[in-house]
Amino acid sequence: MIQAICRVAFFRFRAAAWWIVGSYFALAPLTNVLAQVTPANGAITVRDSIAMKRLVDPSPGLLSFFDRSVKFSPTQTHFAVVTQTGNLARDTLTHEILVFNVEEVRDFLNASEPLDNSLGHRVASLESRPINTGSSRPPGISSLRWLTDSSLAFVGHRDDLPSQVYSVDVSTRELTQLTDHNRHIRRFDVSADLSTLIYVADDEGIDRTDTDFRGYAVESRPLYLSLLRDPSKTWRHDEAYFSLELSTGKVTELTSPGHSLYSALGIWMSPNGRWAISLAHAADIPADWIVEYATYSGLGSIEKEYGENPAIAVPRRRIFQYVLLDTITGDIRPLLRAPITWGRMAVHWSADSESVIVGNTHLPLHDASDKELEMRHDTASVVEIDIDTGLFSPIESYDIATGNSLYGTQRPSNDVLVVQYGLSESDDPVSVLYRRSPTGKWLLQDDEIKPKLVSPVTVFIQQDVDTPPDLAATDHTSGQTKRITNFNPTLREKIVERVENFKWIDGNGRSWEGGLLYPPGFRRDRRYPLIIQTYGYSPDRFLLDGASTITSAFAARPLAGAGFIVLQMSDRPSSDPFPLGGKEEGSNYVAGYEGAVRALDERGTIDPRRVGLIGWSRTGLHVSYAVTFSQQQFAAATIADSTSIGLTTYMQSFGKPAPGMFAIESAIGAPFWAENRSLWLEKAPNLNAHRVRTPLRFESYGVYLNPYWDMYSILKRHHRPVEMFHIPIASHNLQRPLARYASQQGNVDWFSFWLMGHEDPAPEKAVQYERWRKMRDHYCLTLEEEKALAFPWYCEAA
Repeated sequence: MIQAICRVAFFRFRAAAWWIVGSYFALAPLTNVLAQVTPANGAITVRDSIAMKRLVDPSPGLLSFFDRSVKFSPTQTHFAVVTQTGNLARDTLTHEILVFNVEEVRDFLNASEPLDNSLGHRVASLESRPINTGSSRPPGISSLRWLTDSSLAFVGHRDDLPSQVYSVDVSTRELTQLTDHNRHIRRFDVSADLSTLIYVADDEGIDRTDTDFRGYAVESRPLYLSLLRDPSKTWRHDEAYFSLELSTGKVTELTSPGHSLYSALGIWMSPNGRWAISLAHAADIPADWIVEYATYSGLGSIEKEYGENPAIAVPRRRIFQYVLLDTITGDIRPLLRAPITWGRMAVHWSADSESVIVGNTHLPLHDASDKELEMRHDTASVVEIDIDTGLFSPIESYDIATGNSLYGTQRPSNDVLVVQYGLSESDDPVSVLYRRSPTGKWLLQDDEIKPKLVSPVTVFIQQDVDTPPDLAATDHTSGQTKRITNFNPTLREKIVERVENFKWIDGNGRSWEGGLLYPPGFRRDRRYPLIIQTYGYSPDRFLLDGASTITSAFAARPLAGAGFIVLQMSDRPSSDPFPLGGKEEGSNYVAGYEGAVRALDERGTIDPRRVGLIGWSRTGLHVSYAVTFSQQQFAAATIADSTSIGLTTYMQSFGKPAPGMFAIESAIGAPFWAENRSLWLEKAPNLNAHRVRTPLRFESYGVYLNPYWDMYSILKRHHRPVEMFHIPIASHNLQRPLARYASQQGNVDWFSFWLMGHEDPAPEKAVQYERWRKMRDHYCLTLEEEKALAFPWYCEAA
């Protein structure tokens, strides 16, 4: 009784005068902890992560999933890559084009000299400040391609000017601006004869000044396009396409009535400059598409499950087909009366520009026999199309019902084609060789595919979970393989602690896998605080901050350097994987988190009272379930730029492409209506904020209504420790150095404070810790007043 009375008196006193004595009372008992968490000398920091030189895919957007980072010149004598380095002081990214001479690389591979850093020659360097790679400024260098063996072209962005298409001479390094457009250019292609350039730019949008004053019926427009948009700005519409005659400077805008063009997967120009191929949202989807292509293209799933209900979802915006663009007349028409399938896009023009080979497309259903019809709805094809007549001839078809997809194509000559397909890129693809017969028909060959069809060297990215990426090469003749770059020598030297491949079983019997990173000087007789990063572990990719190239919120090695054990989890369990979506998704991931904590606790390596969670994108949803419903009491958590299951997300999903609102209903089990309200109150984390006992940091990127605003505001109203950290000018996967530092270092500070009681003495962070101490003091007092059964360690320590 006396202890309880004293504790209440202490908390009331501290709440009244926290700015005077809070720091002393909270931190004085933690001297031993502070001695353990001071970052070790030479430990990797967030600054190191930002300054790391990274190989980046020179094709932005969705192409990063399909394109290759190494670009060979037309005759395979050179290859080029793009690197990126962040400068925190200037808040800029520097992109460089490095060109390698294949013969120099071969000489090095077959010599005994040590690594020569001069193998790659820098031919261009641009410094820029990216804003949002999705809808604003593009990265510094993108869409890189060879024009000749001695010249390259790319989209370049520098200073605050609109991005333009540039060319650079490899020998002289002379940079030439090829376009002069008043808005950012995204992608381009150039004809083989270098006469015509086609480019894609941001559209100027639709001027809605009149409706802004007169008003309009919202109907099925989503929230972000109606009530939350800036009425002083025009609506962003679709991309605008232009062709440019390089000799005269004449620019022609290509019109697309009924078609919404989409260049993210590529744009391909004919050798003579007359034609180009791109993708477009299908303008008029025939009924037979819905029936025949439904199973494998996703066309019918929306219609069958949700029906025609444009009031709550836009059902058909994700259906694409190849389209043909006429650079002279500006006309655009479908190349085939059929949709594409998702995967690698492949386009190869004939030398005379009279036909084109495309891959990953369905075939038209009209004029097909019954047998042919059955085959076409089950398969994707590589097909040749005559531009003048529109007649098509299938070359290779593969059964997508079994999960097959196009892996790649090569057209070494006008009469030779190599097609590769398989279940995934991790498997060895099936390679088949075709030759054109004298009659013009493509015939399957039994020939072995010789290296002469490709470069004399194979160049690849060499890395593992503890080794930063570099380029390596193999000489096809001698078989010699070596690393040919050393992009980050200082970072390599700093990596002392190795990632342990860690496996565990959750309470549902599923197996999980992750990478376990220990702090410098790790001792097995001591228990450490644990941070679980919940996205994308791969044992084959370097783990620095987040998995692969994820730079939002995650800071694996800097967190380890601050004294934490860090577990980078895989996306899905390795046994009995469950589908995303549905009522069990959240609880399935929570079981994975709980199983990891239990396994590490049994090892005796972690303190189960000091466990933190970081979720980003979809995994933030899983973290919200964990802090709301889990039996494990997490000591702190971050949910960064994530989706949620709650009424805020539900209303924002109105009017968006399907599944839209249906996705939330599927996760809860019913729409929000009448008798279903009790189910929502039971299942939605956002409606169970009262259950949260975890200090929460929400990170919000860009200008929109954060889906966790309801949870944040309710927690804030009841004096729970919660923070909404907003970076208005930012992309989902943060790129700007200042934004990355704010997020990643912010999380190092956040978890150090809540899990270890550590505060960085940097003067510029004083306001941050003042805010957090106030949160902590109010929370401890609230728990005392609510007669909580258990107190966090920091309340007991104080």
